[in-house]
Amino acid sequence: MDCEGYRDIAAAHADNQLDEGERREAEAHLAACPRCALAYREQQIVRDLLRARTLLRSAPPGVQRRIAALGEPQGRGAQRVLPRARRRAVLVGLVAASVALLVLPLWRRAHPDLLALMVEDVRAADAGQIPLAVRTSDLDELRAYYRTTGRIEVAEPVADLRPAGFAPVGGGVARVNNVSTTRTVYEGHGAKVVCRRFRADALALPHGGERVGGALVFVVGGVTVRIAREGDTVCCLSSSMPREDFLRLLQAKTGAH
Repeated sequence: MDCEGYRDIAAAHADNQLDEGERREAEAHLAACPRCALAYREQQIVRDLLRARTLLRSAPPGVQRRIAALGEPQGRGAQRVLPRARRRAVLVGLVAASVALLVLPLWRRAHPDLLALMVEDVRAADAGQIPLAVRTSDLDELRAYYRTTGRIEVAEPVADLRPAGFAPVGGGVARVNNVSTTRTVYEGHGAKVVCRRFRADALALPHGGERVGGALVFVVGGVTVRIAREGDTVCCLSSSMPREDFLRLLQAKTGAH
């Protein structure tokens, strides 16, 4: 399954309307594609909003007519032309249109998908395409840069990963909706690590994950993401190196949680 194929069934997947074979194909694709994984989460949000009684309203007449038309034969003796999964996807999309413009943008401002962002960061870093405002291996220079921007609201803007064998390469300020985060790139052991740091109450953190020590660990599309709170700061570390190797090296970092 490719991205185009998944987009056709994303709504049906979120609403548990796929058959077993379709579900297995969809989940295999999501495991390797963070963008479609984000689309799946957004479809789940739309589904939950539609089920919330406080948000239920009558759809506009034009939308109601289009929904009704989905079940009608197309001419005498004709069969329905949409497969079940795609018909369900169109139905959910039409109904969602009546509320999404108002509600979904509000949700996304408050709940960015940090896992998808961290996966994209690592893939850009591995490809040498991540933007760096300052290139330096000096931690003090990086700290000074972040503090002089006036946009970083944490006491310690840089993680010292040198005890784990990762040296800084450079960094920059990256916006997540209206929140400024540090984004520092490190390299070592033949791999890249990206660190985002931000004020602990600034962004919603993802649910689930595996608790390892005081951190939450996720693996998305072959990228390991470790999220830990350090006082008033959240530190998100991600790398495409093998999970066990990455976590073992981070345990060597002095003061790691």
